[in-house]
Amino acid sequence: IETRDASSEIDEHYNIVQPRKFYKVYTTPAGVPIIITGEMTLKMHVQGSATGKIKATEKITLGFQGDNNDGLEFGFGYDKTRPKGDEYYTISKSQPVYNLVVHGEGEAKA
Repeated sequence: IETRDASSEIDEHYNIVQPRKFYKVYTTPAGVPIIITGEMTLKMHVQGSATGKIKATEKITLGFQGDNNDGLEFGFGYDKTRPKGDEYYTISKSQPVYNLVVHGEGEAKA
């Protein structure tokens, strides 16, 4: 069983919209111009923290498995009813098993 603790913090500033200047010109009914100028920007500040813990176990199974524990067979066989020169043959049967099981429990809060 392995237990791991972790934590992380973030404190970042982002410029979502870069500074943009704008000008608006209006005229009054008497014909006097009114000029409005300005600058607009959009910034974001992200701040936070998170902590967590996980407890995990793992099990690895390697081997050969058949229906009757006969997952691995090898050798030579002889069959006199086979054609001449082909009476001997190779026995080669393998059914490998690879199994990885990971079980874990965790908790986190932000």
